[in-house]
Amino acid sequence: MNQWGLAGDWVVGTESARAAQASAGIAYQFSVRDMQLVLGPGQTSRKVPIRVTLDGEQPGADHGSDVDADGNSVLDTTRLFQLVRQSVKVRQRRFYIRFLDGDAVAYTFTFG
Repeated sequence: MNQWGLAGDWVVGTESARAAQASAGIAYQFSVRDMQLVLGPGQTSRKVPIRVTLDGEQPGADHGSDVDADGNSVLDTTRLFQLVRQSVKVRQRRFYIRFLDGDAVAYTFTFG
């Protein structure tokens, strides 16, 4: 609970981590209503498609305002992205975000 991990190749700095390959991801075990993450495209500044899952499935009604029910979104600028908003009773979940292209940057999680 409240643990996270990186999958794939990453370049980790003091204030951020950059996905160094397509399909790199971040997993997080949590129990809150809202999960946000400050994200953005990396050095190339191109749009980076992402996919979010909850417990290995599409988020459906529990998707955040920046993700559709299928778990898809695009990083087009660096900002706070709301990725999860649990629609019913808050329970423990396993979140996973996959960066479909490399060169995306993750900064920090916030919760609500």
